[in-house]
Amino acid sequence: MKKTLEIINNYKVEYTNGDHIYFLLDNDEVVYIGRTTKVYPPITNHGDKVFTHVSMPPIDSFNFDGTIFELFLNLILELRPKYNTVLPDNKYYMRKSMMKKKFDITGYEINRLIKKNGAHPVYLDYYDIRDIFRYD
Repeated sequence: MKKTLEIINNYKVEYTNGDHIYFLLDNDEVVYIGRTTKVYPPITNHGDKVFTHVSMPPIDSFNFDGTIFELFLNLILELRPKYNTVLPDNKYYMRKSMMKKKFDITGYEINRLIKKNGAHPVYLDYYDIRDIFRYD
């Protein structure tokens, strides 16, 4: 009985309301990072992904100064999980098609600025617009 309680206590998740970040892992590889307001991640929404484990560490364990959204975005950029193929909407990381719409600029002009400023994709085909639209 004591061993059973020890196992249960080692894997418990604090039941709190609010934002949470969860990780789907295939053994030790992070394959997806998600956000939820529910204590238990919506695992049933991920039937198309191959994973063996779920992790949901407390947000304060990351020692991150910023919002939960910024932490979520930074974790995706850092860990590059294979199933996170789209970054959440944000003001800095955009695809060329998003930049064309937001800044009313042609693809030719974006490519010219990318080349001029030596910008490179930071995640898949996302660019940091601060690297493209420099005002030196």
